[in-house]
Amino acid sequence: MRTNTVELKNGTLKLHFLMGGKLVCGEYRGEKTYKPELLKGLRRAGITGGYIDHCISMLQSGETGELPLAEGYTEQDPGEVAFLFEKKILPETLIKAVQSGVFEPMDLLQPVSKGQTIVKTVIPPQTVMKYPDGKSKILKALKTHPSPFLSAENTKLHRDGTSLISEIDGCACRSAMGEVTVYPLSSVKSTGKAHGRIFYESALKVEADIRSESDVETVSNILVQGMIRSSKIEASGNIQCRLGFDNPRKMDISVAQAGQSVFTRAVRNYTIRAGKYVISETVIENSNVQCLHSAAAPQIRASEVRAGNKIYAHDISDSSRIYLGSYFIDDAISKDLYSKYTQHVKRIQDMEADITFLKEKLLSDKSASLIQLTKLKRISPRMIPGDVILNRYFTSMVNGVTLLKERIEKYEKQADLVAQDRMRISFFEKQSRERMPVELIVTGTLSAGTVIFAANETRQIKEDLNRVRIWVEENSGKLRIEKLKSY
Repeated sequence: MRTNTVELKNGTLKLHFLMGGKLVCGEYRGEKTYKPELLKGLRRAGITGGYIDHCISMLQSGETGELPLAEGYTEQDPGEVAFLFEKKILPETLIKAVQSGVFEPMDLLQPVSKGQTIVKTVIPPQTVMKYPDGKSKILKALKTHPSPFLSAENTKLHRDGTSLISEIDGCACRSAMGEVTVYPLSSVKSTGKAHGRIFYESALKVEADIRSESDVETVSNILVQGMIRSSKIEASGNIQCRLGFDNPRKMDISVAQAGQSVFTRAVRNYTIRAGKYVISETVIENSNVQCLHSAAAPQIRASEVRAGNKIYAHDISDSSRIYLGSYFIDDAISKDLYSKYTQHVKRIQDMEADITFLKEKLLSDKSASLIQLTKLKRISPRMIPGDVILNRYFTSMVNGVTLLKERIEKYEKQADLVAQDRMRISFFEKQSRERMPVELIVTGTLSAGTVIFAANETRQIKEDLNRVRIWVEENSGKLRIEKLKSY
């Protein structure tokens, strides 16, 4: 039996993993605590789902002793698909790049041609047992790939349902939930404050700079061949900037947000948010960077960098702050996704209650009509066809059956919507889930004064360390340090 202890604000939460991890029981000891704090503790212990809400509420209410806090559950896993328009980035490649300062060229516009296969099924969807700690066990594999949710603008499913095809020449990108779009490419010379807020329903190529105080948004990818200066940039796909992000006047508007990855020459005085990678070829300096997967730069100076999976650097200096693990990622996309899912689940629960009420009314009318029919057979059988009460029950039952059929049809549609939501959530979690171990790789010097945050430990580096790997132990959430092997 595996155990884990998590220190909370006002006490200690001791956890026991039973039945091979399918059930997690816990006991809280300490002063008064609240449900959000308990949920934070569970997430810090790596428990990402299957929460038993009423038991967690009981701990909040002061219940003593051990209670079941999370359990395994079954769901549809989206399987695995290959996004053929994306370039795969290997950990070894990033380690060598930050060490040498030489990065492989990338084209994050991701051009595709009409008729090109852009997504292919590798593993079909399957029914899985999801464990509270995020692991899963396959219960049943499906033979086909029911994935219409992957198809969006200017794409279509192949008739065999196993691949996705582009309907136009353009640029491909995908959302965090797996929706793949292809949009045509628009080109502009540059943008500036005078243009106001600009929205492009296409991919965008900027031939020169995005000048200070611009506000640019696109539903696809952005390529800037010059520099992005003190501007607000938002792309559903990737952002690629040849010369870098710079904000010398430290203006609050200077935020770049990408649904997928950011690849650039340098990041200075900027806030960057990405759904996948943030890669800078030279430096991240005086900046705030956050990504769900990995961040990489030869130099990280006086910056705050948060990554759900890995951070690669040659040197880290000037009291930088490093956050390791998805626990520290403030992700608006997943919050919105889970909020919509909760609303849809609540709707289906209301429908279930409505259907149950209609079924019980039908059974009641049926019982009452049988009593009335038995009574009429005994008193006067000839009165049966014209009996007002019996006809009222009959009419009520006919209307009830019609209404029940309508409610069931609506319920089935809502159930499909909830299943699709669950599939999207599973896809999102699968793409953004921590690939253990969560780690920091430093190929040069990790300077004294750097602070590293893990789920269950914060450590300030007291003296310079050379060529180290710092990783988060899965069970305890504690930091471990070892010498980095040669690459």
